[in-house]
Amino acid sequence: MKILVTGASGFLGKNFLESTQHKDLFTLSTSNITSHKIHKHFIGNLSDPSFFQGVLDEKFDVIIHLAWIGLPQRTSNVNLKNVNLYKSIMQSISESGTIKNIFIGSCLEYGNLIGEVSEASQGLEIDDFGRTKLELYGVARKLEISFDWLRLFYTFGPYQHPNSLIKSIQRDLLSGNQVKLNSPNLSHDFVYIEDVVKLIDLLCATESSNSIYNVGSGVATSTGQVANIISNLLGRKPIFGEEQQPPLTANISKVATETGWYPRFTIEQGIKATLSWDAP
Repeated sequence: MKILVTGASGFLGKNFLESTQHKDLFTLSTSNITSHKIHKHFIGNLSDPSFFQGVLDEKFDVIIHLAWIGLPQRTSNVNLKNVNLYKSIMQSISESGTIKNIFIGSCLEYGNLIGEVSEASQGLEIDDFGRTKLELYGVARKLEISFDWLRLFYTFGPYQHPNSLIKSIQRDLLSGNQVKLNSPNLSHDFVYIEDVVKLIDLLCATESSNSIYNVGSGVATSTGQVANIISNLLGRKPIFGEEQQPPLTANISKVATETGWYPRFTIEQGIKATLSWDAP
C-alpha cells in the first residue's frame, strides 16, 4: 500500500511517523525530516499545483492530509489560504483516479453547542475556522472524491506548540511560577494523539465512508483538572477546584461501530506520556 502523508513535519505529522504501524511511507512537507519509516520525502509547497501534480504521479492508494497553513493561528486570512490550498488539492485528486483520502476536521465545526454531539448534530454560532472546515468538507463531497473526515476534538501529545495548555502548565510548575488559567472551569473533550494515529492506521486499510467520524474520548475534563493532573504527576498538590462549565463531548459510537476504534488512553495516561516525552 502506497501512503502519502502531507504536513509530515507538523504536530500531527511527527506523531504519525512516531506511532504508525505503516512503513515505507511517502511524506511531504516544506522542510527536510528523517524517519526510518520514510521511503521517499518530497519537499515543496502544496500551494503550487504543478508540484503537487508531480507528487500525485507516484499513484498513491491513500493520502493522509495533515498539512494546515499557519497553525496555531486561525485568523480569517489564514483560513482563506487553507480554503484555496485544499480546493486546489482536492481538484487535482479528483482528476487523478481513485485515491482514498483522510482529511482532518475539527470539533469547532460544532461551534458553541454543549453536551454530547453526534456527527449529525448541527453547529451553533460557528467561528470562521469551523466554517472553513465545513466548507472544505462540502468541497470533498461535491467533487465525489473518496474520503473519511475525522472531526478531531482536543488532541494533545508530544510535539505540540510551546504555548499549548499542557506544556505551558508544566513549564510554570517547574519554574516555580503561578499557573494562570483564564477559565479553569472551561472543559474540553481531550483525546491523546496516539489514539488518533491508531484510528488513521485502521482507516488506511478500509473503504472510505465519505462521511464524518467524531474522534474524541467522550469525557470532559476542565483545564483546571488538567493542571491538577500535571501537578500531581510532578509530586505537588492540586491547584484548582474540580468544577466544570457545561462541556462539548463527542459521541463516538459511529466510529466504534464501523471501525472497532475506541480511545485507549485516559486523560491521565495521555498527560503522563506527554510529560515523559517532551522537555518543557
